[in-house]
Amino acid sequence: ATGTQSASRHQSLRSMVDWSYGLCPTTAQVLWRRLSIFSATFDLELAESVCAFGELCSDDVMDSIERLVAQSILSTTRGAGTMRYRLPAAIREVAADLADQADETSELQRRHRDALLRRAEETLGEWCGPRQDVLIERMSLDHAGYVAALHWSIATPGEQQTALRLLASLRYHYLIGGRLAEGRMRMEALLATVTEPSPMRAECLWVATWI
Repeated sequence: ATGTQSASRHQSLRSMVDWSYGLCPTTAQVLWRRLSIFSATFDLELAESVCAFGELCSDDVMDSIERLVAQSILSTTRGAGTMRYRLPAAIREVAADLADQADETSELQRRHRDALLRRAEETLGEWCGPRQDVLIERMSLDHAGYVAALHWSIATPGEQQTALRLLASLRYHYLIGGRLAEGRMRMEALLATVTEPSPMRAECLWVATWI
């Protein structure tokens, strides 16, 4: 009986989400399904970098986020000096199914990794400056995204060198953010797997040694 009730609640939730989805204009529907790539909170900059492609431009992303917030599809919070957004887990699950149906998941995973890599490298370049406290907070808020980007890069053929590059760029995240053991574990595991000499492996090796 419990299983039947759980299935019934799940079906009711799916119906409600599908109904809300159908009320949105096309641009908001496209953004909604694409935002499923974010497993935790994200900001507007990340949303635009990852989701603005094909039929969706940057202005569409901003306008559609406002609509989804107004419809209580997206929740909001503030962090690292800016507004951050989240898709609740149940809504994200439905959105991920819709992204699969639209054959967008692989493209979203790659764009998500590329956006997080750019952010990590920009943070590294800005580190010795007046925004360091904001960068530390933002790295912590983006942690789940970095983990997902690393997992995708490690698991995808031809992307291991980029995984090394991302790990090396996250050196301060691991050193300052209270994740020293995690950083060392991830670097040592990847270095043991990717053994062919390369500039990226050399950089990741010295970062691991430094940590």
